[in-house]
Amino acid sequence: MTDHQANVERLLGEYRRSREQLGEVHRRLAEISETVTSPDSSVAVTVGHRGIVQRVWIADHAYRRYRPADLAVLVTHTIQVASASVAAVSARVASEVLAPGEAAGRQAPNNGRSEDFGQQSVRQAPSW
Repeated sequence: MTDHQANVERLLGEYRRSREQLGEVHRRLAEISETVTSPDSSVAVTVGHRGIVQRVWIADHAYRRYRPADLAVLVTHTIQVASASVAAVSARVASEVLAPGEAAGRQAPNNGRSEDFGQQSVRQAPSW
């Protein structure tokens, strides 16, 4: 085998490995889903890997506790926190195959400010 043939075989092997790794990342990204519950458990939201809201759950007591406008703000804020969480998880998954710094540049800003909810609220959801 010539040096040229060996180089082509090496490049083909690298290409196949990269393609398999990329397929695995796409599969993992498609499985990402985050559920966030408001601190008082009035609202729970699940957001999928593309930032699309999959479920919104509102407890019965929320309608008595909040005025409609305030409940809307709580729902919106909970969606923002869940979306930011999905973006962070997606960036971590993507960073496994992207060059250093590339994934960080693609991460969405944390508009939901999950620190407002505290660590215990993330991924706690009532049974649907």
